[in-house]
Amino acid sequence: PVKEPTDTLLDEEKYKVDIWSWNDKQLQPMQKKRLDQELKRTYQAVYHIDSNVMFQLADTAVPTVTIEPDALSDYALGISNTAYQKLSSWDSRNYADYYLVNIKTGTRTKILTRHPSPVILSPAGRYFLAWSTEERQYQVLSHTGAIIKRILLPENYPLHNELHDTPNDPSPYGIAGWAEDDSHLLIYDRYDMWSFRIEGKEDPVNVTNGYGRSNNIRFRYVKLDPDADFISLKEPVCVSAFNIMSKEAGFFSVRPLKRENPTRLIMEKASFSGTVKKSKYSSRIIWLKESYDLSPELYVSDLNYSDGIKLSVSNPQQSTYNWITAELFRWTSFDKQELQGILYKPENFDSAGQYPMIVYFYERSSDGLYRYNPPAPSASTINRSFAASNGYIIFVPDI
Repeated sequence: PVKEPTDTLLDEEKYKVDIWSWNDKQLQPMQKKRLDQELKRTYQAVYHIDSNVMFQLADTAVPTVTIEPDALSDYALGISNTAYQKLSSWDSRNYADYYLVNIKTGTRTKILTRHPSPVILSPAGRYFLAWSTEERQYQVLSHTGAIIKRILLPENYPLHNELHDTPNDPSPYGIAGWAEDDSHLLIYDRYDMWSFRIEGKEDPVNVTNGYGRSNNIRFRYVKLDPDADFISLKEPVCVSAFNIMSKEAGFFSVRPLKRENPTRLIMEKASFSGTVKKSKYSSRIIWLKESYDLSPELYVSDLNYSDGIKLSVSNPQQSTYNWITAELFRWTSFDKQELQGILYKPENFDSAGQYPMIVYFYERSSDGLYRYNPPAPSASTINRSFAASNGYIIFVPDI
């Protein structure tokens, strides 16, 4: 761009012209929004110190090459959506071409063309994992793009979000990670965690033994060691727990492949937000806990969460204000669906009194029953703590 000469006109007095073209890959507003990012764009390269050789891995044709800092293999994942940027203006799928990139030689091989969902490379670099939006299954691919294994659960155990209700493809529940040397893949359904052996024939193993589905609890893997590339199948692992009906949360311990129920460590009427972090040199962990009347606080404990010590007092002035209480409300909709919502009241609520009520509805919010709501300005929502403190009842129903 050519810099305009200095003059005495104010900026709002100058004409500004955008030239649009039907053939642009991106709409003009998006081009302007990403201009600064594009001007600073760099392309991944590799320099081999031993042989004094450098290879350009990414370029304008394949602009993204992802390399893990502690990569366990000689391969990386190349991604290019260049050919589909215009299509994204009217198609919600994120199409891209995916490549196997050899870091040693700089060569790349196209594995998938116009694939509509993200693809990942396994930690040891042996496989690609792709989600099929049409068949709603994971597919494990070889370096040539051939399907090695289709990841399917028994009937009535979907891998995708069953509550998805917008006009695009439902997302999968996701994966927990890989076992050592990419031997197993650990994935989620709505409630539980499953293990699949990649090579050879073996039925999928429900790692949490179906305890999640039978108790309305959603289990998700907690990575205590940030440097770990794999999930151990020989040692107990920590999983977060969230009760979909009561909204209570906590943590369990599970022994993969043992086909036994998870062991409860802690389960409370609270929200355990953020990431659990383990000390590198001891068996101590640090974690956050919050609720509608508890500002997020730090706790430290052993790996069983049994001797938790509160470290922080993040909002001591809260006790001087009329705060909020929250309770779960259930009802049956006109189309016979069992729905939930949150009813917030002032802390000094008097059941004999009358209160104005605000109803705020947008998608589903009941999972946030025990989430802390600090008073803050908001653009298009109701600040629940502020409203309740000022004498309102707030009803937030799921729709």
